[in-house]
Amino acid sequence: MKTKWALLAVFVLAGALFFVLFAGTNGLKQDLPETTSHQGEARSEDVLSSIDVVRSGEVVLPRTVSADRREAPRSEERPKTPDRLKVPKGKAYLALVVDDCGYNLPMLRTLLATKLPVTIAVLPHARYAAQTAQLATEANVPFLIHMPMQAKGDADLAPGMLGVGMPEDEKRAFVEKTLVAFPQAFGVNNHRGSKATEDRATMDLLMEELSKRGLFFLDSRTSSLSVAYRAASDAGLRALRNGFFLDNTTESKDIAARFGEAVRLAEKKGYLIAICHLRPHTVAFLEMLSSGKKGGNVRLVSLPELLEEGEKP
Repeated sequence: MKTKWALLAVFVLAGALFFVLFAGTNGLKQDLPETTSHQGEARSEDVLSSIDVVRSGEVVLPRTVSADRREAPRSEERPKTPDRLKVPKGKAYLALVVDDCGYNLPMLRTLLATKLPVTIAVLPHARYAAQTAQLATEANVPFLIHMPMQAKGDADLAPGMLGVGMPEDEKRAFVEKTLVAFPQAFGVNNHRGSKATEDRATMDLLMEELSKRGLFFLDSRTSSLSVAYRAASDAGLRALRNGFFLDNTTESKDIAARFGEAVRLAEKKGYLIAICHLRPHTVAFLEMLSSGKKGGNVRLVSLPELLEEGEKP
């Protein structure tokens, strides 16, 4: 009797085990969708396409992103052309460039009377542009042509401005006419021009004309995406970049504080170019500067002097 019950128990357990295994497996197949090896690859591709893979320091773009549709790198990621100027070790220089000259002769005379080694930038179409250039030449102060260029905020291209949309012959004629009008100019820097200085074709044309005359170029850097300095460097011009704006305020104390910051940057980097403007508060500060301490261990120089120091062996 016991044997019969034992055999019956074995059969019941075996049946139950078979039912669990068979039914459970079918249940699993019903819960998950059918997958083939191709579908599995597709899901892996989706994952890879949503991330950047870094290998040996290189970023591999997602496979679903076309290189042609790739977003342009941010300005800080763009390759940068290094300044070629190397000042003597242990020296530090600060070059002040005074923009927007040509509208106010009395203020200009006050500036020139300080005898500070500055470089002025003359707006070519300003009322007193010719007289300003003449006064600077007589005072042995180097000057740049402060060439007006198209900015991003310009709805229309105004006369007397180098613009991106101008036909090439008009661009060249404008540049030639402007340069010929100021034969004593040391070089050129841009007035405004956030749009024009980002356009390589426009900058290449400008640098070609400057190169014919052996002129210097200063990129005022009104745009962080400016290609002007690189175009000048590629054309073989002597060129530098603005590194600081001194007077974005009309408060004398703020200008003095900014000057102190410029001095510290010049000490750290070896040299610095700082742009300011022919404005009452700025000229008053420069007058005060000329009669007092000029900048500690930093030597104030004009742009030609800065280039000369940088070209020394």
